[in-house]
Amino acid sequence: GLCATTSEPGRRVVREFLPLHYRQADKWSCGYRNLQMVLSSLLPLLPTSHPYFAATSGGGGDGCNGDTHSRMPPPTVLDIQLLLELSWRDGFDPDGARHYQGKIRGKSKWIGAVEVASLLTSLSVDCAVIQFIKRDSSRRLLVDFVWQYYDAQSGFDACQDTENGQGAYASDLAQIILANCGNGAAIASALMNGADVTAISSRLPLVPIYLQYSGHSVTIVGIERVYHDGGANVSFNFLVMDPMIDGETIRERLWNNRKVDGGSLPDVVRVSADWIRQKDTQIIVCGCSPLIPSERRARMGKNGIEDRLVVTAGE
Repeated sequence: GLCATTSEPGRRVVREFLPLHYRQADKWSCGYRNLQMVLSSLLPLLPTSHPYFAATSGGGGDGCNGDTHSRMPPPTVLDIQLLLELSWRDGFDPDGARHYQGKIRGKSKWIGAVEVASLLTSLSVDCAVIQFIKRDSSRRLLVDFVWQYYDAQSGFDACQDTENGQGAYASDLAQIILANCGNGAAIASALMNGADVTAISSRLPLVPIYLQYSGHSVTIVGIERVYHDGGANVSFNFLVMDPMIDGETIRERLWNNRKVDGGSLPDVVRVSADWIRQKDTQIIVCGCSPLIPSERRARMGKNGIEDRLVVTAGE
């Protein structure tokens, strides 16, 4: 994996361990592949009693040890489609269920951030959709959000005290980061609902971020800040795993750059933040604290999505 590194005049902040790369060999499965990438990093962080494992293995988790769970692979595309259908029957994402007429298994159908997040929620996985949409005042918060997400949480114990699902959720962290975007305030100085940010951050893993924009999605594993003109100007690049790019190509470029250029990152893992923030985007931030049943139920239905699952930046 890549460790977070710093250098002047720029600085790079990345996940300590990169997710597995899943290749998209078609024009429609990017959402599924990015979900698999996020899960490849998230699953080893979940407590062994997390409802996800029982829901996806077809049985209870009492007979499994933590090592077995940590090695459980993400579901296949067909499995994800079946889990989506089951979540729709349970009352999650009624608009999506209506759009796909409740049937998606075996079909070459594109899915987006809301479908992915609703599916995760149905499996009691804590997550939040943060959307940066409609106007520049919202879109320009994306870069600051991603920078603060990766920079502020470095070194926190991701999964302490998560067995009972108590404590803050990903939506809490999203609101805190958004409250500090654009004004230069440190996250550690913010307060929300009487809980200090350090305590909230310590309950959330540094999980890769699912990024959705029109026509495609990628998995963000870090962010790079680059200074230009002697420090007078600055730009940012998202460091991503793109399912459209062959994994072997990514590995070869990373290896070649390590040998030739002292470890600098190749362009195949970079996406210009200036280019991305011209678009309407949605990201998914995940936590490893399982949703308690009442919170899971609160995220059902259209109102549950609008009120509990989706946060709009700049509102």
